[in-house]
Order: sequence, then structure tokens, then C-alpha cells
Amino acid sequence: MPLFLVLKATLSENVTKVSIENTNESRAEFAFDLQCTSCREFHDSKVIINTFEEYAMPASKGTASFLMKCKFCSKELSVNLCAFEDEYLTDQSDDKWAKIKDVRKKHGLSKVKEDSFIPLSLDCRGCELIKFYPDTITFEVSLSSGKVMSCQLEDNEWYDYDDNLGEEVTMTDFSSSIIKGK
Repeated sequence: MPLFLVLKATLSENVTKVSIENTNESRAEFAFDLQCTSCREFHDSKVIINTFEEYAMPASKGTASFLMKCKFCSKELSVNLCAFEDEYLTDQSDDKWAKIKDVRKKHGLSKVKEDSFIPLSLDCRGCELIKFYPDTITFEVSLSSGKVMSCQLEDNEWYDYDDNLGEEVTMTDFSSSIIKGK
């Protein structure tokens, strides 16, 4: 059963779209706390995973974005990250929202509120990702003035100024959760 990373934040009214900067040239490095499902021990530091790297899984034909051996019980742990939604649109009357709702419904995510963004699906084997740390991610924020800004969160918030419209731009009350889908 796949897991999904759900992000939520309060955005200023002049924000039209938010996405994660994640290209082969500028890879997003997603940071998580990890727990072994065998011995229930937590890994002592954050694990950093991106969607572009692939590693061959031992004794398997498959690949994963992240591999490690639990230092307590020696069990093989793997995580595969896949992009799920490309962007969060603030205009929910946009035609793209109907497609997003259909995809969410197919994956058992119809109860996720429309004010949330689901950037990743997570296939975890032998481990659980417990907590997401957004401070390693660069967000791309599109504004109603047409300007596009890049930002990184500090203390789960971001403040800037749109010179084109003379307005403050904000992303506050950032939160994340990891939920089960189907």
C-alpha cells in the first residue's frame, strides 16, 4: 500500500500556483525521519532522498530511490519516491482540478482536502517514513502579477515582496503529513 506526502500551507491571495523545483539539473532533496518496521528502531539522522537516483535492490530485479540496512537488525530497507502531483493550484475552478480530483480518487485520496498538495507517492519496504523536513526543498511560487519566485521555508514560513504589484507574498502555517492510499 503506497504512502503519500501531503503538504499544506496558508498562502497570500496573490499566489496562484506552488510547485517543487525538481529537475535533473536542480534536484529536490527530500529529508525524512525513518523507522525500521522490523525492530521499530529510528534511524539516528534524517535520510535524504531524491526522485532521480535509482539503486539496484539486492536479490531483486527492482530499483529504489533509497537503500540501506538497519544498523540494529540488519534488515534491508528501501524507499522509492515517485512524483505524484506537479503543482498546487489556488484557483480550484481551474480545469486541472477535475483531473487532480479524479487521480486522487483512484488512489484512495478523495478525503484529502483541496487546499493540500500531494507531491510524492512513497513505496516503503521494511521501513516507514515518519516525518518530512521541508527546509531542504526549494518551492517555485507563481503570482497573480505573472512573476515567479523561488523560496525555501524557514521555521515553516516564507515572506517576500512582489515589486510588480507592491504586495507582500507569504507562505505560512506549513504542515506535512504522510498518509496511506491505495
